[in-house]
Amino acid sequence: MTSPAMPDYKLLIDIGNTFLKWGLFRAAEGRAADNRLDS
Repeated sequence: MTSPAMPDYKLLIDIGNTFLKWGLFRAAEGRAADNRLDS
């Protein structure tokens, strides 16, 4: 592996993890909002 490729690879992983956490947070918020509307 070439050293210049590593930062890009780690950056992609960081971006992926960030979107995953944001997506899960949004999904949890959506469920909470739905529960509030139902009750």
